[in-house]
Amino acid sequence: MSPLRATGLSAMVALFAACAPPAIDREVLATYSGGEITSADLDRHILTLPTGQRRPEDGDFASWHEKLIRELAFQRLLLAAARRAGADQEAEFLDREGELERRAMMTLYVEHHPPTATPLTDDQVRAAYELSRDEYRQPARRKVYHLFRRYGPGNDRDRLQLEVAELRARVVAGESFSELAAAHSDSELRHRGGLLGWVRSDQLAAELAPLVFDLEVGVPSPPLRTAEGIHLFWVESAFPDKQYSFDEVRAVVTQKLRQERQERYLADLADAVELPDGSYVPEPEELATLLASGGRRALMLRVGDFELRVEDFRQRLLESAARSGEMTPELPQQLIDSLVRRERIYLRAQAEGLGDDAELAELIERLRQAELVSFYLRERLQQEALLRTEQLAEYFERHRQRYAEPLRLHLKRLRIPLTDRAFVDMTRLEAQAEDLATGRVTLEDLAVELGGETQDLGWQTARSLRTTDPTAASLALDLEIGEVSPPFRSREHLEMVELLERSDPQPLAFEQVEEQVIQDFLIRHGREIYAELEAELLEQGELRILQGRLEEIHQG
Repeated sequence: MSPLRATGLSAMVALFAACAPPAIDREVLATYSGGEITSADLDRHILTLPTGQRRPEDGDFASWHEKLIRELAFQRLLLAAARRAGADQEAEFLDREGELERRAMMTLYVEHHPPTATPLTDDQVRAAYELSRDEYRQPARRKVYHLFRRYGPGNDRDRLQLEVAELRARVVAGESFSELAAAHSDSELRHRGGLLGWVRSDQLAAELAPLVFDLEVGVPSPPLRTAEGIHLFWVESAFPDKQYSFDEVRAVVTQKLRQERQERYLADLADAVELPDGSYVPEPEELATLLASGGRRALMLRVGDFELRVEDFRQRLLESAARSGEMTPELPQQLIDSLVRRERIYLRAQAEGLGDDAELAELIERLRQAELVSFYLRERLQQEALLRTEQLAEYFERHRQRYAEPLRLHLKRLRIPLTDRAFVDMTRLEAQAEDLATGRVTLEDLAVELGGETQDLGWQTARSLRTTDPTAASLALDLEIGEVSPPFRSREHLEMVELLERSDPQPLAFEQVEEQVIQDFLIRHGREIYAELEAELLEQGELRILQGRLEEIHQG
């Protein structure tokens, strides 16, 4: 049964099956410049969605179907625009295009070799719900707007508080908080009318949470003074804390269990394939070091004939973060794992063959179109971000500490192998602190005396050092040039580090980090810019949703 029949959109087909011709499946639901969207198109689009997302959460099928039609039209218009712009001939896209066969072969192999799993029982689903009840709890949340006036040189703070109090009075008198925030706020949120978004109490600073969550909806807060300036908050909507019952989330829990089964199945498929000779998959510590300080062309991953450099991996990481709206600490490892899994299943598919070249070619073309849309959309979002010069500049200024040459330390390390004399050696090292400080003894002297060695670690960033050696990092960061740390014990050695040189953080100009600022800005504001771009392109493409036909179908 198709998704639309299951959800009701094709109920008209069933209602008039006796008298309507088969062409009813081609019912046109919307038109746009150069094309149309039919109920059959929408069926296929819904089938591309994850199983758990093929119904609206709130049960409002009319609004959901209209939203899906807009998404589908936007994708088609983007594809046409990408081709007109020649995006499919750009070198960066052509580089990515080479991976489409690998993705297609993996997809088809999994489709042709589905897991043989027994159906989930109600008891299994209920047990999974009970084990993770907190996942199905929606903490109290509020849609919050924020107006902020920053202290500045020469500002009279009491006068500034009076100005904010006057703005509050204007809201109470009926003026739009959003419009006043857009006109008077010193926060970058003014570009969104002060909209902070839906927030939970644990997402706010401790001093702000009680104020915001005690506010009456529609009534602005009193002016709040902090070290940075004066804040005014306004809550548009509020939802209380809610624990969803098993019956309310049964479908979600079932889908999660199916997804976990699928992930385990894919992992088993991949694990059965040996990595080819010459492959390189970084350990978690190596991955963190490569991301923190690896050169752009340094090797990040190699499986068979597939290679990925640090620069390309960082780009993929940013794209993943932009899609999810969040850069989590787990994301780099998750991306590496997914790429390794894909390559292993691709090698398995290559070895066993798929047997249907036409099916593979069709899937590669679909993937190519989706990849081109994604590639061109990223370019358009970056262009739109560049046009927001004022917002970009403000974002850069507010996060300048992020855009600086990092603190770097030039270190030397002494290592003494652990033996049954470890206590004696540690005592000897501790006793040399004063002689090391005055230069009467060097680390090289101690290495000769105790059978160890010294290593020049070169320049290390604080981040890379914390990743590779947290204990050394904690001690080295407090050293002055020429000082030696107290001795410490690692898994196999007694160690000391000496600070030879130090390079403190140096702020970088916007022009030096423009690309990184744009990527970070899009992670924060990408959804907002996407929505504006979608509205613009749909207007230019003259999208016309045939509401009468949609209503007839839903009513039928």
